[in-house]
Amino acid sequence: MEIDEGPGIDEQAPPKGDFVVSSTGLVSRTLSVWGKNILTFIILFGILSAIFTVVRFFVLWMIFGDPGSAQILMGYVGTDPFSFFIGLFSLVQLGLVPPDVMNTFVSVSLLLMVVSMIVYAVLIGATIKYSIDDYGRGQAYTGESVSVAMGRSGTLIMAQLIVGSISAVLFAPALFYIILFPLTIATLTTFLVVILVSFVLVLFVSIRLAPTAAVVIAEDRSALDSVKRAFDLTSGQFWHVFVGQIILGIVVVVLDLIVGVFLFGVTFGLGWLGGLLPVVVSGLLFVALPYVFQAVLYLDLEARGLDTSQQLW
Repeated sequence: MEIDEGPGIDEQAPPKGDFVVSSTGLVSRTLSVWGKNILTFIILFGILSAIFTVVRFFVLWMIFGDPGSAQILMGYVGTDPFSFFIGLFSLVQLGLVPPDVMNTFVSVSLLLMVVSMIVYAVLIGATIKYSIDDYGRGQAYTGESVSVAMGRSGTLIMAQLIVGSISAVLFAPALFYIILFPLTIATLTTFLVVILVSFVLVLFVSIRLAPTAAVVIAEDRSALDSVKRAFDLTSGQFWHVFVGQIILGIVVVVLDLIVGVFLFGVTFGLGWLGGLLPVVVSGLLFVALPYVFQAVLYLDLEARGLDTSQQLW
């Protein structure tokens, strides 16, 4: 009986060039890695993510008094600084939360954001590590992936804080404008311009820093150096990354819609439980996909950078 000691001499990773693909190739290979390991990703990320989603729901239910309010507020609880500010901004705009309840929501949302960053740092890191190993060398181990993710979780949280803070700062002018100046016909044009400029800047930063988490897991760098490295990797590749993310987003929406339509018939008439179940099932199945994509993207960009450096020599 053989003892598995990990990759041997003959089990080398494919040549770097094998990872260079088109935008559609990024998505097709992401789906291939995800589909081949779907049960692992459900266990590694989906189940724990679904449990945490349910916990957040019951926390909001206990604090705000009814499941309907908890279900609505779930969509406005951020998991990083940027989504935190976006959630608050949306609530202020829509007026869904009375002023006397807003302070409580801000405190609860901030606490849940901090806990979310800790929990998801491990889940995201483990998923990316497993995907890089499976896609890169054809062999991945769950225990090793979790161990590496836990060891790098602090760095990953700091990197996410840096990226989220940058996006939050870029979006802040739009948030402050709508708070300081009542939205009227006279201020509408200025507000739309501010929103558009903020959106473009945030989009640019999110694309240029897209592989940050993968860099943290794959390379022994500090949080700030990982952000810089991600920015360097995406140099000249904005549209390549952007189109890949758009295609992946469309695929996820279609898959989510198919599952949602199926579950609608099953959960119809179950009230708030019927609304929560599709979210949980969707999380089980698809929550890992963006991070599998990030692993595939990282290896693609790294290979492109290596090819460029070799050409210079």
